[in-house]
Parts: sequence; structure tokens; C-alpha cells
Amino acid sequence: MVPDSTDNTTVKKFYQDLFNIQGYQDFINCNDRCYRQLLFSHCGIPSDVCKTCTNCRKNHAMSDAAIQARAKQDQIESNKE
Repeated sequence: MVPDSTDNTTVKKFYQDLFNIQGYQDFINCNDRCYRQLLFSHCGIPSDVCKTCTNCRKNHAMSDAAIQARAKQDQIESNKE
């Protein structure tokens, strides 16, 4: 959790640790975890997956079906031309 704002040194250290290069690299290289959930976990906030970020969409059955349907529709449209 975010520390008490009355202690400026602790707050500053909290945010420095939160946005250090390793934390940033973990976020950038994350291929299988919800981005919102990852960011919230760094702040100590429990969160469900958002189901809207690119990682959630690529790992979600409904999105997979929509992507496949769109690809099939595009193929049908291109065959008409």
C-alpha cells in the first residue's frame, strides 16, 4: 500500500522503488499477465484482470473467437472481389 503521506522520505522511496528500471522492464516484457493487474500489484492493490488490455484479449476465449470470426469474414470479403 501507499505509505502515509506525512513521511515524505518514505513516500519518495516508495515511488522510486515502484518505478525503478527492473519494475519497468517487468511491465514491458510482460506477455501473459494483465497490465492493470500488474500495475496495481506493485501498489499493493488487489485487482481482477481487466479483460480489455492486449494481454487479456489475447488470452481470452471470447476475444480469440472474435479474432477468428473477423479473419474469416475478411477472407470471405476478399474472395468476393
